[in-house]
Amino acid sequence: APLVRLKLAEILLRQHRPAQARSVLAKIPPGTLTPQHETYRRKLEQLADRTPVGNVIEMAPQDW
Repeated sequence: APLVRLKLAEILLRQHRPAQARSVLAKIPPGTLTPQHETYRRKLEQLADRTPVGNVIEMAPQDW
């Protein structure tokens, strides 16, 4: 499930939904990812922090 959450967060970021992506990433339990995947998770978190929402109205994050 942690790897699926990584992919889901990536997809959400492509759809300009950084809040939802952060919510998905936050649910990955510590210590469940390989060092390589953990590095990728941190990159996705940084991207979510920098991603402008633009003209898209992001609804409240769903509990995925």
